[in-house]
Amino acid sequence: MSMAAHSTHEIFMQLTGAFTRGLALFIAASFVVACSNVESDAPLDQSGEPVAEISVTVLGTGTPIPTADQYGAAILVQAGSKDLLFDCGRGCTSRLAQVNPKLVSGITDLFLTHLHSDHIVGVDDLWLNGWTQGRDDALRVHGPPGTTELFVNLRQAFAEDIRIRIEKGIPADTGGIAMAMTNIAEDTVVMDEDGVKVTAFLVDHGPVKPAFGYRIDYAERSVVISGDTKPSENLAMYAEGADVILHEVLSPKQVEYVEQKFTAEQAATIIDIHTTAEQAGEIFADASPRLAVYYHTRNTAEDVVALKDATASKYDGQLEVAQDLMRISIGEKIDVQQPG
Repeated sequence: MSMAAHSTHEIFMQLTGAFTRGLALFIAASFVVACSNVESDAPLDQSGEPVAEISVTVLGTGTPIPTADQYGAAILVQAGSKDLLFDCGRGCTSRLAQVNPKLVSGITDLFLTHLHSDHIVGVDDLWLNGWTQGRDDALRVHGPPGTTELFVNLRQAFAEDIRIRIEKGIPADTGGIAMAMTNIAEDTVVMDEDGVKVTAFLVDHGPVKPAFGYRIDYAERSVVISGDTKPSENLAMYAEGADVILHEVLSPKQVEYVEQKFTAEQAATIIDIHTTAEQAGEIFADASPRLAVYYHTRNTAEDVVALKDATASKYDGQLEVAQDLMRISIGEKIDVQQPG
């Protein structure tokens, strides 16, 4: 081989080697990128990142009175591989889409505290929209007696819409509107899967019987949701040792509104089946949570000041008044992110 041919051969071999090494690096990099884009079963937050601890998003903080900035009562709890919804009030599905559009069809379980309309008026939207947006398994619903009848009647109410969609094959799968309802009558563990335990416990909502609160335990962290209730010894028992307690409350301004809007007898009845800030303060003082949160109340700036002032006479721990889409991360530290 001539000197020129030898040099040409060496250059060719060097270029071939460089190309081979470059191709290998490209394939490896592509594999890493592909792996990084594999969807995880873990819940996702607003930025699309996996949730690594218990995450609580107060989707709706409102009362039965409609307002533009407070949607109906609904709380999203994300723990492990579970996306769990507690109550489904006005606008709940829209709030879920704000957190992550995938949650509209991704909610696996719905837990109802009771069947007052302000806690369930968004159920049909979640059930049907979740199906049309891709849910192909039954939405599992846990609630007091009457929960099964609620969904049987919803299916009848929307029978024409469902019929048309099925005939057109959009969506093609009917699994997402199947019935999977569990009626609860007493304190019981309603879920114990993948390290996530959900316990339903009776609370006192006056003539509404039964009404429930829920405790969620995961990875040695815990959160308690009161539902609608007056001060309840059973709630106090289940709240013991909880990291976070979310409790309904009548703000002082709400009490004034009720007393002006209704007769003295009606007002007394309404106030008696809910919790005032002073009463909630006593509950928090006994339970000693790392964080106490008010929801299902008026949360104007004036109401927030009044609530905190009234609670301070009984409880001096950390307290937040939730705004819609407030997020709480529960880990070694508790991180609170108010919206906006």
